[in-house]
Amino acid sequence: MRRITNRLLIICFLMAWGIAYAQSPGDLAPQSMQMELSSAGKQLESAMADGEIERIGAIVQEIRATLGPYAGIPESKETYVRPVQTGVPDLARAIARWDDVYESLLAKAGSHNPLADDNRIEMREPAYVAIVCLAAAEAGLPNADAYLQRAREELAYLIARQDESGLFPYPADPSGGVPDNVRRQVAELRKRHPEQIRDGLIYLSRPDMQFDVGCAGVALSEGYRVIGDTAYLEAAERAGRWAIGVPLSANWNYNSFSIWLLANLYRATKNEQYLDAALQKTELGVVPGLMENGRWVDQHNAKQSYHFIMVRALSELDRYIPRAHVKRAFVRSKTALAVNARSEDIVRDGVSNTESALWGLAAAVDRQDSDSIRGEALNAVVNETLDQPIGFSSAFLPIYIRYRMLSEDDEQGCE
Repeated sequence: MRRITNRLLIICFLMAWGIAYAQSPGDLAPQSMQMELSSAGKQLESAMADGEIERIGAIVQEIRATLGPYAGIPESKETYVRPVQTGVPDLARAIARWDDVYESLLAKAGSHNPLADDNRIEMREPAYVAIVCLAAAEAGLPNADAYLQRAREELAYLIARQDESGLFPYPADPSGGVPDNVRRQVAELRKRHPEQIRDGLIYLSRPDMQFDVGCAGVALSEGYRVIGDTAYLEAAERAGRWAIGVPLSANWNYNSFSIWLLANLYRATKNEQYLDAALQKTELGVVPGLMENGRWVDQHNAKQSYHFIMVRALSELDRYIPRAHVKRAFVRSKTALAVNARSEDIVRDGVSNTESALWGLAAAVDRQDSDSIRGEALNAVVNETLDQPIGFSSAFLPIYIRYRMLSEDDEQGCE
């Protein structure tokens, strides 16, 4: 502990002289530092498994002390787009863009992807298509019946591939859009676990599968909420039970996918086990990595894309936890810390990652604080999304459109 204390004192000294945080996104910690941190992940996961919050905190402080001025600095460069347009986006323009995206990009996404029948797509893809189509229908957009039918197709695709344990698989031969490092990992898993491959899919229960299980489970939970089919809730709860039992990961954002799912299951069922599990995973597996400046300590999760993935989960937990719950203030304060830090970045420096920021901020903003820094940041992200050529980020516009439509309905109802 003395070594940790000494390092932290040095960091504080450097900060006082304006030296410590001179690094910029994309500046990686030296290899010597990375080697020193190589065992930290296993130590973290061991402490998480034992539920030792103080030990987790001590390990995080050791990581922070080792990283020094690189703590909280994203591992890759961020390109900021200016000028920052914080005015309220044109809702009609957002709806028109969504119509274009649905007819173009989404025509070959999810279960409609030419590679879907060969089981070469990640389960998150049909899950995302289902979620945005459900949001578009819930917002009352024209062609709502078509969106609901498309959501049913995506959810059927997911249920057909879910394991009885609740696990959703990963493609054994993923499509070319998957990063090379992931393809190498999958190739290694194929060699080591051939018995876990069925119909071209790997059914391997691991902490990193929280990503796809979380996305698929939320899609099914939303399907139940909007459509009312209990088969969707049953499948979502199977995913939830898997998420409760899977060990936490040292990669904070993986754990946030389980929190996202469990918070939504609590919303759907009011079953306290889901809320309790979401809070435990928050306290052990996400919040310990959040520094007092609102950024996650490690360089991977400091990236804006992963930052807002975690913001989305925390924001939905904050939204659904009962007002009188003893831990609501804790969840709310940590969520605000994370949301506001990156919102300030966007308003000051410009928009960077639009897709995760759009979803994360739409989850974090409600009409009571739409004029706050986070509201301005959301406006900037949506305006930039509309100014860009049609791309992946535009597919998430229904999340924003639903927020706007339902907020305006609420305001009219309060008048």
